[in-house]
Amino acid sequence: MLKSTFLLLFVSWASANVHERLQLLQVYPQTDEERFYLEQLKNEHDVWYSSEDRYDVLLTSSNINWLLSSLQKRGIASAIVNDDLDRDIKEEFERLSKNELFFDYDDFNNLTSIYQEMDKIAAKCIPGFVCAVDIIGTSVEKQPIKRLKISKNVANRKVIWLDATTHAREWLTTATTFKIMKHLQDKYKVDPTVTSMLDKYDWHIIPVVNPDGYIYTWKGSRLWRKNRSINSKPTCPGVDLNRNADSAWGAVGASADPCSETYRGPSVASEPETQALQKHIKSLGSNIIEFISLHAYGNYWLIPFGHLDDATKKCYVAPDAAETLRVADAAANAIEKVFNTKWKRGPSCNTIYPNSGGMIDYAKAKAGVKYTTVPEVRGNGFIVPPAQIEPSFKEIWAGIVASIGAIEKKPFLDIIQELKSQ
Repeated sequence: MLKSTFLLLFVSWASANVHERLQLLQVYPQTDEERFYLEQLKNEHDVWYSSEDRYDVLLTSSNINWLLSSLQKRGIASAIVNDDLDRDIKEEFERLSKNELFFDYDDFNNLTSIYQEMDKIAAKCIPGFVCAVDIIGTSVEKQPIKRLKISKNVANRKVIWLDATTHAREWLTTATTFKIMKHLQDKYKVDPTVTSMLDKYDWHIIPVVNPDGYIYTWKGSRLWRKNRSINSKPTCPGVDLNRNADSAWGAVGASADPCSETYRGPSVASEPETQALQKHIKSLGSNIIEFISLHAYGNYWLIPFGHLDDATKKCYVAPDAAETLRVADAAANAIEKVFNTKWKRGPSCNTIYPNSGGMIDYAKAKAGVKYTTVPEVRGNGFIVPPAQIEPSFKEIWAGIVASIGAIEKKPFLDIIQELKSQ
């Protein structure tokens, strides 16, 4: 049944867009003037990735030529890196339709399977621990937002918070999170690093922050980003949950246009998903040793803050920026040693672009969590082969272990030695 549903959905979409193909364009700016021009694209197009030297822009085959012409006139280099994303989506759906009867840690899974697997993990709790799946809130469409807690009945234990899929299309973050859950479950008393991380800390894990959006990526539009709120423009539903939190809400880097992919919402923390996370983050407060929210994509280890300073109009610098950057450096350096990749690190405002209403900023500024981060996982797009799940897990796990070690002020060489011994 699931297979036929997948194929019918794709055929229906393709028939309505028979002359259109989704294409991914990479643009390579070299000057501030060129970057300013490209920033304006965010008002009209879905910019998947932006950095000082590269922008990834999703376009249809019918409107890509005008942009190529405009870029050529300005002397800005560009290249089409994927001329048919629809083909990739179709192949992904066809593959996944064969996996409907079981949860696959080495592939992507629908929300029903995800929630069932969380229950199974809790039921097979590590001896000596307490495992529970609870509902921290409900979404716009009344889906539960579920959290797995792995804890001990010991007072005042610190918490590692890990969440994923705030943006619905970022499937690799969900799969990476499940790999981490399985690693914790399978390697206790086998891997000394896992043993230490569980003996010292409780874990609170939310693999899907945005359940409505995630369901929609499976049944409606694979590249959907926002939640599914109906807003002032009913033809443009959804709020960007990572622009909706109560931290510099509505400032630069968040759009007031409901049709924008970075729409901030009608008011601060307007969305039930945002409210649920804020409530539970604040209730834990400084008891969270590190707040980690996985996003995709680009090989970044980002820390607060995203907004501009009201006085200087430059990126706001936190009083403890040097300390939190020290921890981010430890995480990114450890990740780079796993597969010899390059990872940028630093405050999100000047490492990628100014933004406001982000949850890691809320956790730090309003909930009192000292160390908060957004790791942007590997990849060059949102449609990635399942073969990327395992290396993504290895990278993010290395980053988490190293960042916790740095917070504990554990020597960096000791951390690397532990990772190499796994």
